[in-house]
Amino acid sequence: MSVYDFLAGKLSLGKTKYISKSKTVEKLPTIEQNHLMSGVVYQDGQFDDARLAVNLTQTIIEKGGTAINYMKVVGLLKNDSGKIIGVTAEDQFNRQQYQIHGNVVINATGYLPMIFLI
Repeated sequence: MSVYDFLAGKLSLGKTKYISKSKTVEKLPTIEQNHLMSGVVYQDGQFDDARLAVNLTQTIIEKGGTAINYMKVVGLLKNDSGKIIGVTAEDQFNRQQYQIHGNVVINATGYLPMIFLI
């Protein structure tokens, strides 16, 4: 972690701190405590998630894709050999489902749930 701090240099968001076992458990009460000795707190990064969503949408459109809102992936489409070839998506307003095919499906879910079909 010291190397991480060194590489971040003046752009670091904060210095790495080692914390006691009790402090670690206090911060992460569901952590497995067997063999736990201590913890580490470090600053990894920050970003504007709304700006990220706008940038991703712009990139999708620039690359010839279509960006749509209020659609939820409810299933994966597979060919006879089991390869994923698209998704079944549901319009969150009228609950109508669509089958959307792509050469590549990228599951980029997380804080900003998105599925990319290329």
